[in-house]
Amino acid sequence: MDFFKKCFVINLDRRPERYNEFLNRIPFNSSICERFSAIDGKTITKHSAKENPYVMGCHQSHKKILEIVMDDDALSDDDFVIIFEDDVFFNNVMTHFHEKPKTWKQNIPRQP
Repeated sequence: MDFFKKCFVINLDRRPERYNEFLNRIPFNSSICERFSAIDGKTITKHSAKENPYVMGCHQSHKKILEIVMDDDALSDDDFVIIFEDDVFFNNVMTHFHEKPKTWKQNIPRQP
């Protein structure tokens, strides 16, 4: 995980055990992990019938983390941040994902 400057873990306040389970199963050192208090879909009252409030809560959580990252002066444009949901499953490929990001950077389109 040395490649990532920060790791955010989205976790509902009403489900703290899921964050602990995440920390127990991750295949890397948890020292860079930061718990993010998820926006709970149960609390979202303004939505149309077509919008799933739980999906909206997840979307809003990811969006808020991106805003935090963009406002973080300790992060540079060259730093990588990763976001997990607390129920992520690490398979054999994912246990080595931290070795591959070195090649990711060359595939990220740059803004003009």
